[in-house]
Amino acid sequence: MSAVSAAATTTSRPSTVTAAAVLLAALAALGVVAALIGAEEHGAAFVVICLVISAIRGLAAFGVWRARRWAVILGVVITLIDALMAFPSIFDGSSTSMQVMSAIAIPIDLATLVLLVWPSSRRAYA
Repeated sequence: MSAVSAAATTTSRPSTVTAAAVLLAALAALGVVAALIGAEEHGAAFVVICLVISAIRGLAAFGVWRARRWAVILGVVITLIDALMAFPSIFDGSSTSMQVMSAIAIPIDLATLVLLVWPSSRRAYA
């Protein structure tokens, strides 16, 4: 394939899609950190849930980076679930580190959701 035809077939990714993929990957990493920090306080079930959510979010980040529609749906669903699960830990007397991580993750979750459904992002997934 010549350079001219390769350039003609590649499309540029909107910056909103790039930002959403990066935020999904960052939240996946934050979930692994949460699993490590909360392991002693919350137990093995918490660790497994955090790691599963992080793995799904990493998969969604990869798919969003490649502008796949399935990844957007997966990213929206897992981000909503995670935000709803993180919200109570801000107030329920968890350790200070878990409260801080939840307070950081929820605004990033909301920004990720906005970026995933932004009109320029939706055009890229079509």
